[in-house]
Amino acid sequence: MRVGSSSMYTNFNHRQQNILQQFKNEQDKFATGKKIQYGHQNLDIFNDTLRLDYERYGVLQVKDNTNKAKHFAKNTDDAIKAIKDAVTNFKTKLIQGNNATQSTTSRQAIVAELKALRKHILNLSNQSINGKYIFSGTNMSTKPFAESGDYRGNQEQMKTVIGSNNKIAYNIDGYNLFMGFNTDYKKIITTNVKHFNKVDQYPSSLNDKNPNAIAKETPLKPSSTIKEYIGQKDDDKITYFYIRGKRPDGFSVKEQIKLNNDSSIEDLLYKIGKAFGNTEVFKTVDVTLSNHGQIKISDAKSGQMLTDFHMVATDKDMDDLDDLATAGDAHIFEFNKSKFAYEREYGEVNLVQSMHDQRRFRASGLLLTQGANEFPNKETKVQAVFGKDTDKISLNINGKTYTHSIIPSDAIKDLYSKIAESLKAETGHDFDVDLSEGRLVVVDTSASAPSKNESDPDYVKTTLKSISIGAQRSDGTAIKSFSALDGVSYDNTKFAKKGNTLTSNVSQVVKSTSSYATAADTLSSVAGHENLDEKVYRFNLTDTNGVSKIMEINLRTRPTLDGKLSTFQIVEPASERSQVFDIFDDKGNVTGFKDYNKIREVIEDNKFDTKVDKVGGFTYKQLFSVMKMVVSDNLPKDNNLVDFQSAIKASEDHVEIKFDRQSRIEIKDLTGKKSQVELSIEDTDSSKFKDYIKRNDKSGIKTFTGIKQEQGWSLANTNETVSLDKAFGFKFQELEVTGTDKDGNAATLTVSQDENLKTLMQKLDDTFGDGASKDINFSIQDGILMFQDTSNANPTNVNLKLNFKQSESKQVANMSSALTFMANNALTIDKPQNDFFATLDAAIAAVAFGDPHPGSENSDPRNTGVTNSIKAIDHVLDQVIRKQTENGANQNSIEYVYDKTLVIEVNIKTLKSSILDVDMGEAFNKVNRLKLSYEALLSSISKINGLSLVNYL
Repeated sequence: MRVGSSSMYTNFNHRQQNILQQFKNEQDKFATGKKIQYGHQNLDIFNDTLRLDYERYGVLQVKDNTNKAKHFAKNTDDAIKAIKDAVTNFKTKLIQGNNATQSTTSRQAIVAELKALRKHILNLSNQSINGKYIFSGTNMSTKPFAESGDYRGNQEQMKTVIGSNNKIAYNIDGYNLFMGFNTDYKKIITTNVKHFNKVDQYPSSLNDKNPNAIAKETPLKPSSTIKEYIGQKDDDKITYFYIRGKRPDGFSVKEQIKLNNDSSIEDLLYKIGKAFGNTEVFKTVDVTLSNHGQIKISDAKSGQMLTDFHMVATDKDMDDLDDLATAGDAHIFEFNKSKFAYEREYGEVNLVQSMHDQRRFRASGLLLTQGANEFPNKETKVQAVFGKDTDKISLNINGKTYTHSIIPSDAIKDLYSKIAESLKAETGHDFDVDLSEGRLVVVDTSASAPSKNESDPDYVKTTLKSISIGAQRSDGTAIKSFSALDGVSYDNTKFAKKGNTLTSNVSQVVKSTSSYATAADTLSSVAGHENLDEKVYRFNLTDTNGVSKIMEINLRTRPTLDGKLSTFQIVEPASERSQVFDIFDDKGNVTGFKDYNKIREVIEDNKFDTKVDKVGGFTYKQLFSVMKMVVSDNLPKDNNLVDFQSAIKASEDHVEIKFDRQSRIEIKDLTGKKSQVELSIEDTDSSKFKDYIKRNDKSGIKTFTGIKQEQGWSLANTNETVSLDKAFGFKFQELEVTGTDKDGNAATLTVSQDENLKTLMQKLDDTFGDGASKDINFSIQDGILMFQDTSNANPTNVNLKLNFKQSESKQVANMSSALTFMANNALTIDKPQNDFFATLDAAIAAVAFGDPHPGSENSDPRNTGVTNSIKAIDHVLDQVIRKQTENGANQNSIEYVYDKTLVIEVNIKTLKSSILDVDMGEAFNKVNRLKLSYEALLSSISKINGLSLVNYL
């Protein structure tokens, strides 16, 4: 083949360009230090560097996140440490304040220091960095704590990304820091009335061996006798202890305990423990006696929040504790006293003679000022105590009635004089009259003191045998002026009032979780009983207009004869009495106490089709809605969903009702004027300790349409052979059925309670149906007595009214209050759920009052005292330390991740360098090789260009 000059030139040029390009590539490597400049130069290297760059960017992001989180956690740690130090200092000051040698001045100085420490802790709790609050959860722009200690943030965790689908928390929210739940703590409660050995306190009446001994306060022991505890004189006397409350599992307790005088306090403690669930092999509570004779109950199991306790004792066997005030000579022994305000339930009360001082008589009911609910003094106006309608005070002395007119200017001291005059006139003795903590006291000063022996010749016995007192209007009708004694009352306590806000003192706690209830929770999730059918709760209230009234809510799990489930109604005064209102949910369903299935039939394509709808139980939100309507005086115009919802909306401008941070009910009067609102909520059977018969005629009307939702009566027993009283769940004398039959004619049927369901259905068919025809059918479906006309797709209307005459039902009274909202109950010393600022406030108050231990005589009988406050502070301090530890663990994890990202970043850089960076030695050698190749190429070209035909020849 002939090679021409043109092809040689092309070949030489290609080789030269190729070598020059390689030179350029190597020069670029020297200039940049990188093996490639563009992806097409080496796809493997390019892909590897892209992957490493992506990983590096991810690591850099984690590094940046963890660096910020690390600083946030560090700031959190510093703040918690400062809080811990402040709480430790607070505890030290508390211990100083608990020293009995402290003077009032020095104690007040300690109080000032404690308040300053509280303010310091609050400031630390509201600490912010760059405008972001540390303890607000994820709501970092909101100041977490109000002055009251209410938490305004949320409980969400802030998390930083540390890898694919991997995050780590780096904050501590204020709720869990200050209101955390510690499952390793137990609830501990105590009564607050101090008791000492009565034999040593009243030797003249109780110490048979040494009646002249000097009276003294000797501590009781568990081995002490009931006589020493209570003080009844005769050895054969029985003391009746009435206890109410809740077991640790949340179920209610109500029990009467009977003990002889020679029984021991240990026997009482054992029986209380047994009532609260203790057995011979299993213990639910520890029941002990304090040095001050107070009963202390501690949960045996940690992490529960439900135990509650109230006890009162008397020397009378009572069916109903509400009758104690009028029981004549019943002596009452109190264990829980709170200085709360209670409903005025009595128009007349007795003054009972002391067991230890024949001269002294004390009222069995309490007098408080109207509105202010405070103990009156001698300058208080009589009508301000007994009521503005009071025209007369009636006294019954030794069976004889004395009446005194009252004018507006009369003060209590004037009443003292009138009572003393009447006593003098009837008995011939002189008397001192006074009020002691709201209890009227009369003392026969002409009679002998307890120190004088009855056998002495000059011993003078009081001539007063009995005395009662009551207030009346001008027409002689009684005025309810007296409340039950503080220690007798349990759940009929008025909500505490401060300004325009009313607050209850019992937290609503869900049994299954021991957590605070929310408005969405049902009452049944909190209630101390599973079934509260026909349970009535009475609301004694004064509405925003100052009108006193009584509203009742009837909780039902089973429909009434007329299809009612839970309802409410104004029952007093008669002028305000309203119709019975259903309680609807948001979907328009009537509400049962518990969840229920609503079974209904619809007609579709001329056929019956069964539908089942689940309806939720009565919620706290619904309870709040009913309360708002009644308190604001905005009742529904009629009993339907639209009016029900309209009334709720109208009430919201006047009243706000919600849970506070401890799930206690809080009511705010929004009318802008000085609030007149008052409220108490009680179980109408709370004070009853023996079963009773409730009598009332029952009736119900139904128009049968063939649609199951709209027809039938609920049955207690669906066995066709049982008698009608068992079928319907109550006794009655006669059942009268009236109405119209299938042809529209009036008809009547009468049966007795002894007949059975099968007979009733046959008689109903004969009277209101057509007997032999299969088109008319009385039957029992889904627990409901029903009628159906199945002859066509449009059933005939049959109207029936069932009227049970002289019906009665047995009410189980030994079921304690399943729901309590405000109660004169045992004080809580400690519990699993923290409330940091409430604990600090209680501790400060205890030091300010100078109360080392709980006591009904203390300035605040609900305060557990400095000693117990120290224990409570230990708990909150422990919670702070736990959260500091948790934050420290988070901080360590974040620092570990941060340090790890630094190492990973170096590793990625090294790996990328090994892939992308140029080996200079290798590149230099390659350049030398290319240089030699290029020089050889030029030499070859030169030689070839020098050849000619002459050279060839």
